[in-house]
Amino acid sequence: FSYLKMAVRSRKSTKKQTDILTKEKNNFSIEDNHIDKPQKKSSRDGKRFLYFSILCCIAAGSGWLHYQHLTALIENERFFSHLSELEREMSFRTEMGFYYSYFKTLVQAPSLADGLRSVTSDNLTEFPDTINALERFNLAPEVVLAAIFRMVVPLAARAGVGHRQCFTINRGDEVPPVEACQGLAVPTNFYVNGVFLLNGLYLSIFFLLATFLSGNLYGGILGVLFFFYNHSELTRVMWTPPLRESFAVPFLYLQLMTFIFLIRKRKSGPFWSVLLSIPTVLFMLPWQFSQFVILTQCLALGGLFALNLITVGVFSTLIGGISLGFLSNVLLQFGNAMLLSSYLPSCLVGMWVLLWLQKMGLFGLIHSYPISVALHLVLMVGLAVCFKFLFAHLLGYQDDAHIGGLLLSKFTSYKDFHTQMYSCAAEFDFMEVDLIGKLSLTLVLPLGVSTILVILRKIIPPLVFGQNTQLKDTAHIAELLYLVVQFAAFAVMAILIMRLKLFFTPYLCLLATLLTSQKVMDFLRPKWHLFLCVALAVSTSWQGVLNLRDQWDIFGEYSDIQQEELINWIKHQTSPGTVFAGAMPIMATVLLTTGRPVVNHPHYEHSKVRRRTELVYQIYSRKSPEEIHSTLKSLKVEMVIVEDSWCYNRYKPGCAMYEVWDVIDSKNRGRTVFCDAIRNNVPKPFKLMFSNQNYLVLKI
Repeated sequence: FSYLKMAVRSRKSTKKQTDILTKEKNNFSIEDNHIDKPQKKSSRDGKRFLYFSILCCIAAGSGWLHYQHLTALIENERFFSHLSELEREMSFRTEMGFYYSYFKTLVQAPSLADGLRSVTSDNLTEFPDTINALERFNLAPEVVLAAIFRMVVPLAARAGVGHRQCFTINRGDEVPPVEACQGLAVPTNFYVNGVFLLNGLYLSIFFLLATFLSGNLYGGILGVLFFFYNHSELTRVMWTPPLRESFAVPFLYLQLMTFIFLIRKRKSGPFWSVLLSIPTVLFMLPWQFSQFVILTQCLALGGLFALNLITVGVFSTLIGGISLGFLSNVLLQFGNAMLLSSYLPSCLVGMWVLLWLQKMGLFGLIHSYPISVALHLVLMVGLAVCFKFLFAHLLGYQDDAHIGGLLLSKFTSYKDFHTQMYSCAAEFDFMEVDLIGKLSLTLVLPLGVSTILVILRKIIPPLVFGQNTQLKDTAHIAELLYLVVQFAAFAVMAILIMRLKLFFTPYLCLLATLLTSQKVMDFLRPKWHLFLCVALAVSTSWQGVLNLRDQWDIFGEYSDIQQEELINWIKHQTSPGTVFAGAMPIMATVLLTTGRPVVNHPHYEHSKVRRRTELVYQIYSRKSPEEIHSTLKSLKVEMVIVEDSWCYNRYKPGCAMYEVWDVIDSKNRGRTVFCDAIRNNVPKPFKLMFSNQNYLVLKI
């Protein structure tokens, strides 16, 4: 009876409310209704436009600040604006000078077409061979910059801006003065500023990705702060502008943003594959190492597919986009054999086979979820390895064998000449331990680890204890799991090879910004969440500002008089066709500054160049002068440059060049090092042609 009374009372109350609402509705005129809806819509559109405007302004502003920051750092460290063109070119050591030499060739040629013909028929870099440098050396950035230089400089000259301004720099009593030039028409200035502008765009993309991942502007702003506060640990572009990573890494984060967007929104179809392929090819084209990053992305994607967190449509769209980007890269690099025989195409073919097996219903026969996941993963890895060996055998290409040797040498006592050349370079050593302390002081490491723990707390229970097909938001789980797996891949790469911390550190900064995401930190109330965002920004600024001051306090001036004497001697005392050999860094400088043919260079990825370099480096061994002379003569070398610093300097014990040779040339241990043999009296059949404190030039 009481239940019926409550029901009647409820119905009466509802009827009264309905009558009131009807009367209020009737009181509005037709005109009011027509005016009210557009006002609400225009209000929403106005808010969106305001948000988009703020987003673009912060992205553009942060990018411009980064460009100015990079310009100030290189100017402070080298006094770059007051260096002569020769000094600027000399400051591009080893690989930097090697890559910049092609930009110089392209801008000094009568036309861009003539420059491209010179580059595709290059007989200076690996004399006496003629090679297609565009196919071998990832020179797309130089081609693009040279094309822009040839278009922009004449237009700027007509407009009366960016013209060359030159002045004389007095370098002291014992050193002759030089002419330093500034302006858009100066090739080194144009090149460096082009690189820095691209890396300004890098921070803009980084801000947008941090905003996209966190879902709010707080995350984007915090990401920019993390980027600046850990700047010296996440990029070296300010010291090494021409390196391939300077052109590739900005596009990595554009590719990541597209990739994660497709996972989050569950997009599928050819249009989205093409969209993903664009940043993929922009990332892969400038740098030969990009393929390994994309490989880790493919493996992570295969794991998501095995766990049933993404649909067949999304999986095929993502694999299709990466495959299209890879094929475009191969075509633009004239069918680069190293790419075709690497693990990436093998993995992609394995993924397509896995997808075909899925569509054929093979995995539908397996009713056990753990067994199905395990079978997916085993097939994915197994197919990739099988296709790798098949492609390498068919193409007859083993140029990437040194990568396996390098990894083997890190965990065993295995050593050969090439693994020692890598392991004795600081950038290829294990990650330095003090990096942990540096990243902890700015809080980015503990915050990043905290983010991972929060993510694991969210995704492990439903994946382990519940069927993932019943998850309410599999796309969100897939996105979070991908972020963790990709971080693990970057962490392993950075630990094994210190140079690759350029992936690990910025990605760690991105993960730390997820603490500002209300979707990730859904256990916090909104007011506490805002307090957390402010607290994070204030806390990281304490050490971060000190780090920035340390960078700004770096002052110096580039000068290498001994090398300048050598270069001027080569220019004026040797013929243009004289063939040189020597250590890889000085060969890049000779090629860039003098245009003389060289037999070896710093691009160490080709097996033939590695073998040539090993033969040339006999000048730092204990072999007899007669044997060294015979080896150099067989390479058609006419002049060899011996650097005193390479004879005994070492990064760590066992890394002096004579110690490297003692490992692989045991029969000559105990004999006199060639450097000592030529120190006081150059033995026949060599002839001394030039010498100063650091360099000797011997005629073969």
